[in-house]
Amino acid sequence: MPEGASLKPGDVIAVVENWWARMALKALAPGVLTKTFFDRNTSIKEGDPLAIMVCDPENGPRDAATCELTIIEHIRPSRPENSEPS
Repeated sequence: MPEGASLKPGDVIAVVENWWARMALKALAPGVLTKTFFDRNTSIKEGDPLAIMVCDPENGPRDAATCELTIIEHIRPSRPENSEPS
């Protein structure tokens, strides 16, 4: 999604991939994508910010969640934390 794009609830802001899944980061409220921090196909660390979205306070999320991460595709089975790989 390019900077300056208008977003509606459910619009995909970014597609994120880790070792086990491909996920869509979706907007929860209408707004404008004002800043992106990475180019496509860039490797990032967990916790790095991806983008800034500005919402009208009247229409913004009412709780701490500002976006939703939805699994699009499982790349390989996830394994429980603290388990040894086979």
